[in-house]
Amino acid sequence: MSVSLYLLENKNWYYFDLVPKFDEELLKFMKSCPESGFIRIAISGEDSHIIVPVQYFSTTGVHFLADYAGYREKKMGTIDRISIEEAYRYLVSVTYGTQGVVDDIEKEYIGYFSEEFDESFGYGLKTTESSDTLLNCVKTGSISNFFGYQKENWKDFISPGITGNTDSDRTSSVLGWFSQYTRSLLKTAVGKYIEEGIIYNCNTEHVYIRKNTDPLSLCFNEYISDSSGIRKEKAENFIRTHLIYYNLYPFVRTIAYSEGIEEDSLYRIIDAEIDSLREVYGNAMDFLYETIEVRLFLKQVYSAQKESWKEYIRHHNFLINPKHYSRKLIKPDYGEILHKRYFNNGTLEITLRAFNPETDMEFLHEWSNMEYAKKYWEMDVEKWEFEEAYIKHMGVDYSHPYIGLLNGNPIFTLELYWAIKDEVGKYYRFRPGDYGFHMLIAPAKEKIPHFSTYALAMCMEYFFSFPQLTRMIGEASASHKGTHNLITKVGCEFNRSLALPYKTSNLTFLDREKFYETTEEIFNNSVLKINIPT
Repeated sequence: MSVSLYLLENKNWYYFDLVPKFDEELLKFMKSCPESGFIRIAISGEDSHIIVPVQYFSTTGVHFLADYAGYREKKMGTIDRISIEEAYRYLVSVTYGTQGVVDDIEKEYIGYFSEEFDESFGYGLKTTESSDTLLNCVKTGSISNFFGYQKENWKDFISPGITGNTDSDRTSSVLGWFSQYTRSLLKTAVGKYIEEGIIYNCNTEHVYIRKNTDPLSLCFNEYISDSSGIRKEKAENFIRTHLIYYNLYPFVRTIAYSEGIEEDSLYRIIDAEIDSLREVYGNAMDFLYETIEVRLFLKQVYSAQKESWKEYIRHHNFLINPKHYSRKLIKPDYGEILHKRYFNNGTLEITLRAFNPETDMEFLHEWSNMEYAKKYWEMDVEKWEFEEAYIKHMGVDYSHPYIGLLNGNPIFTLELYWAIKDEVGKYYRFRPGDYGFHMLIAPAKEKIPHFSTYALAMCMEYFFSFPQLTRMIGEASASHKGTHNLITKVGCEFNRSLALPYKTSNLTFLDREKFYETTEEIFNNSVLKINIPT
């Protein structure tokens, strides 16, 4: 059974690891599990949901799940433990309207994407290598199975090539191998396409590693030698999806899980190898960074519609991350002090720190339920619902609710988000380095001239210190003139009205140069550190 495959093809779920205070039944279930991370799967049109413990969560989308789950019929209700097979059968039933399930669905899926080469380009164009050519080779899919988290196959393959005896030696050898593998894969699957128009079937079921070669060498058992009659967009979509999603991603999760190496480190290796090839091929490499589109499988299997194979789901392309995403910016340590500035001759200390779930939930709930905040913040709900929203919020990898302090006391919250993965990214032509924000300031006990401007400028100063962030966007409600006036004081410039499903916004942009030009006087009249005489 494959709840993992269901998660790949549906977006009705989120990851979380925060322990709730107001949901006693969820707290009880979480404490009964050895795992510390969980995925909550909502059932459309119902209050019921599935909670799946996660043994390993991968950015690539295929996770190592526990062999059991929790079923909850109603919000705040009891949670019954069920097997992962029962969870899958239930999800298939309510999502696709069928009671039966396909045996060995993961094997069927691997065959499905393995055969997409023929279905995409036709059966008459490809050349197939003879089996003799592959005699001294190992199929990459046998080393890194698309769904598998079996360490044994990987370790059996990589261990003979490990030099040195320490953990550091092993990590260095593994990273070196992955760099060679990525380089060889890109040089052939991308380089030969750009140079000669050859399209290789480059997923793990059709790429082979030649044994005992140095440097590492690959061979492909299927290819189209002349793609001149195939639309460029179609060819590049196929190469991007099968090279990244069906080849590099499986190796990223296999190596990260088996070796304890951060997935971000492996993305940086891929990025470095692409940069190296870019010196040869220039902008012809750009298609690798576009959004990945993957054919839906489960809907086809369980649907009566014969043409459902043409439906796709879009996935974030993590190759973008090394140059445009900072984990420190989006996932700082809870409660960490990040930035300070002193204004008004040192009498105003404005501090930016990371969200702390132990201390911040109460006052944020109080602020959100104040009359002035209800219209624009739309978070005036019961405590348990508010907590649930923040538990979900803290599980995503593209947003963080920063807390602002005035002389040590919480006074505002600023939610920073990466536009490319946020809902707003669907409604304007974003750049990969675009980040957006929402700000809520608590009612002041006394009026402090220019406080809002100082606070926002200080936050922006911290955010622009990260090179991955190249532009700030604003999408405040068009009816909220106060917010629009505030953000223009730090340099935000109106672009156009933006119609979102839930509001009409003023879309504004702010780049680094414009920000520092606009706020020069503000920062000239403030200091980063106060020297206290002793």
